[in-house]
Amino acid sequence: MNSTGKTVTLFGTEYQVADEHDGLITIQELKSFLPEMEDELYEQLKDDISLHGIHDPILYKELLDGGMLVIEGHTRLRAAIELGLTGEEEIPRDPVQEEYSSINDIKLWMLRHQFQRRNLSQAQKLRLAMANKETIEARATENLSKAGKGTKVEQKVHTADEIAKLAGVSRETAKRYMRVFETGDSDLLDELDRGMKTIHKASQQVKKEEKPSSTKPSPVIFDDKDKGMEMLKNGEIKALVIVNNKEMLKSFLPAQLSKFGFIIHND
Repeated sequence: MNSTGKTVTLFGTEYQVADEHDGLITIQELKSFLPEMEDELYEQLKDDISLHGIHDPILYKELLDGGMLVIEGHTRLRAAIELGLTGEEEIPRDPVQEEYSSINDIKLWMLRHQFQRRNLSQAQKLRLAMANKETIEARATENLSKAGKGTKVEQKVHTADEIAKLAGVSRETAKRYMRVFETGDSDLLDELDRGMKTIHKASQQVKKEEKPSSTKPSPVIFDDKDKGMEMLKNGEIKALVIVNNKEMLKSFLPAQLSKFGFIIHND
């Protein structure tokens, strides 16, 4: 984790400055918010910047003290620092005029901007949103608190609704994806990312795997009536039933088989 030893105050909280270059600063809270680019792709980006320069401006929010806080373009700035680029010609930058009221505001803006910049499928948007579920829930809670004018919020945040709104999908689609995501099955999630399986089909697969077994429990059978009576007395079984043969056990319900004790009476 990089740190310059300096801090910047945002929304009443101090954050460590990770990078400071050519007037642009980054904080680790935002720099590490979105997934890092893979090493091979980063080297390709760095080579392209070395040859052709930075095409997309780095976006920043101007701070009260005049600093420029990077909110989009952390990877491009990293390449620029390593390549020794300086000045607005070599590091193009644009201010963002949107107003934010919390660090979570900025994080959600970063997510939405990624959705707009990249040609992401529904599944890819939902995966990125789910990876940042805590931030989404925290931001929704902040909104509820504002609506209540600072009073304690008792209303529950409906995560599926918030995820759906952010990713631009229906609530039902978000709920289905969440069911798949929460299994932790990375292979299934990768299949969704690559378009090899629909969200609906993956959800049905998970639901089927979660379905409890319908096999009947094994009945407790006593050879000794006294032992059965002892367990009945101790509350370990609810009833002691005498049947003529084992075939008769098939007529009992699973709940009865799990609670009753049986004695097989052979004539």
